[in-house]
Amino acid sequence: MIMENQDSIEEKFKSTFSDFEKEPPAQVWESLQHELHPEPKSLNFWERFTGEALFQERQLRRFAAVAGVAIFLSLAVIYFASSDRHVVKGHAYAGEARLCRGIAVLFLVGDKLQPWDSVTHYRSSMVDENGNFKFPNVEPGTYLLRIAPEHNSEASKKFMPSWFDQHEHPDSSHVIHIVTDDVNADVHLMDKGEGAK
Repeated sequence: MIMENQDSIEEKFKSTFSDFEKEPPAQVWESLQHELHPEPKSLNFWERFTGEALFQERQLRRFAAVAGVAIFLSLAVIYFASSDRHVVKGHAYAGEARLCRGIAVLFLVGDKLQPWDSVTHYRSSMVDENGNFKFPNVEPGTYLLRIAPEHNSEASKKFMPSWFDQHEHPDSSHVIHIVTDDVNADVHLMDKGEGAK
């Protein structure tokens, strides 16, 4: 029977480690198992989705950049959407005094020339106790403006609803052309005695 010669490396290994004690018993390895092989951490939705932990410095920088771009784009859209809009404002008068509360109504005129056949209600606004009224964000176009005193007020007993500037009927009213600028329009209510004449 022929004996198989041992590998020289194996012999060196055995001679080198022959003085070492036996490996620790199994229960020692079991007690170290958790430290040697920790259980994998469960990932939350964000970590599964992106492969990164939430609120890391790189993510915060990325979030700040995206938020900044989103805010800039939103402001740009608002600016360009409202850049072609204008304000119609003014004062309403009942005689020499300011009208104390009423309603202002803006009508959009679709006609190029009189008579005004294509007139539609555009927007209403309150006249405050100081006679101020305001229509923000008005599109370019041609408009008619009518002011009426508050129902059952002292002004309504003496003054009738009137068109800009001091007219009883819309056909004789001054029109408001909005092209590039805001408009200031003061309206003087007609006295009921004058309207009857």
